[in-house]
Amino acid sequence: MTGKSLNAERVPSETLMFDNGFKPRRAPRGSVLIAFAQSDPTPILAGLSQLATPLDVVVLDNGSDDSARAERVTAEVARLALPARFVRLGSRSARATTRNRLAREARAARRLVLDADAPSDHLRSLRRWLAKAEAASVA
Repeated sequence: MTGKSLNAERVPSETLMFDNGFKPRRAPRGSVLIAFAQSDPTPILAGLSQLATPLDVVVLDNGSDDSARAERVTAEVARLALPARFVRLGSRSARATTRNRLAREARAARRLVLDADAPSDHLRSLRRWLAKAEAASVA
């Protein structure tokens, strides 16, 4: 891993948070919010690293008990050259609760929620969302 800090902080409700500490040169154009419980979000994170658009990334583990996967997600978040945060809930929460938590952690006004547990071409969805966001900001 690079020289980024791996400081993790415990907050109430047995939630574990990790922030990669990346400081962007420009403000993020949008926040990509990724929820998961059973699936592995690291392929989505790897795809995000290929994009040149300044984004903010928040990944939320909705109460899974897979510590090995959590370690892989933490490592991938640490590698991102984007401001990124990993939130690991200690217990399963309702869908609306997880979405609200993701929104609270976002650093940008524009937000795209991706569900890693739902089959989808996440990067294609992200590229469409970015194109629409760019068009809206030019208009």
